[in-house]
Amino acid sequence: MSRLHTRSQLWGSVALTSTLFLTFFLTMTAATAGQSPAQATGLAALTTFAIEYARRQKLARLQADLARSARSTECVVRINGVTAGSLPEPEYIELRIRAMLSLRNYVGQFIEVLRFVLTCAATVLVAGPLLILWVLVIASAVAPETVRHDLLAICTALSSAPATASAAAMISQLARTVITMTATLGMLTFGVVMFFSNRFPIASAFQRDVDEELRRRTGSPVRGDVSVSRSVAHGAGSATAIAG
Repeated sequence: MSRLHTRSQLWGSVALTSTLFLTFFLTMTAATAGQSPAQATGLAALTTFAIEYARRQKLARLQADLARSARSTECVVRINGVTAGSLPEPEYIELRIRAMLSLRNYVGQFIEVLRFVLTCAATVLVAGPLLILWVLVIASAVAPETVRHDLLAICTALSSAPATASAAAMISQLARTVITMTATLGMLTFGVVMFFSNRFPIASAFQRDVDEELRRRTGSPVRGDVSVSRSVAHGAGSATAIAG
């Protein structure tokens, strides 16, 4: 178990903190147009170390559970509600620890987060212009003079400004708007999915690794939801189920 406590944990910690810090720093810097680098650095560092602290606490709990676990306790593996097999509790806990310490899983989790963010950004880029178009159509039908006046004011402001400055200002404003709308959409999606389905909207590379290993150990090729429950044997042939 020494390898699970030192070397692997170091690489997992380095992978998580560096990836999270870079992601948060770049996002905050883009959102503020680079005007507050010190604030972006501080917030990124604070958020990163808070997540790293939570990760270490979870690892400590798993390692404490491993020390208290007994091989007489079996973990029953079910796939889509159907029993696929079982394994001793210490082995199951060790699988979860190894998944949290695997550098590959941190890379995979970063890709999952990036995929979620890019999906939200693509939705904003596609739905944003359509939403603006419909707002203009409805507003033109309700108050055409107001819309005409506002559009004329925007065109006048753009034509009176220097071309380079105007383009730079538009690109900067557009980038901040897209980032803000992406973050808003991401939080809304996160909340709606969690509320209605009790599922985390971003796939977990760590849980996927554990599930794949459980399928391999039970020899089950079936895809689907994997659940684990514990059962404690009471003599030969009898057992008591424990939710896990």
